[in-house]
Amino acid sequence: MTGTFILKNNIDQEYKTGEISCSINHIHPDWDILIQKYEIVSYTESGEYIHLSTFEVFKKGSSIPQVFSSYSSDYKKMLWDMVFMVKNFYLNTYKPGIVLHEVKSDISFNSRVKLYQERLIGSYKVLDQKPNIILAVREDLVN
Repeated sequence: MTGTFILKNNIDQEYKTGEISCSINHIHPDWDILIQKYEIVSYTESGEYIHLSTFEVFKKGSSIPQVFSSYSSDYKKMLWDMVFMVKNFYLNTYKPGIVLHEVKSDISFNSRVKLYQERLIGSYKVLDQKPNIILAVREDLVN
């Protein structure tokens, strides 16, 4: 992954929280920004932080997150490419131990789990899934 489309990387090095913004206007002329946010929501008994990952997409000139389900599958595929480019950049740069990925979608949850299993790269495994959450754990933390 190159940083070509990263507009702003505002991740706190110590806590691995904050947001990464990237341009998506090269995908479709109506689209503008993808923002992925990472926050600490809990921690394990061993003290490992548990992060929550969410993302929002914005049309040009809008400050309200949009739903892009009405666009063709070709555009949505390119958007997902960008989403996973940023997710993988975050995971491989900051190496958080556990990340919950919130799923806000009308597609089958099992299909989304499969997508995450195929697209998360590096040393992360999708271990568990619960309604609307996909759990990715760094391999060295897996017993």
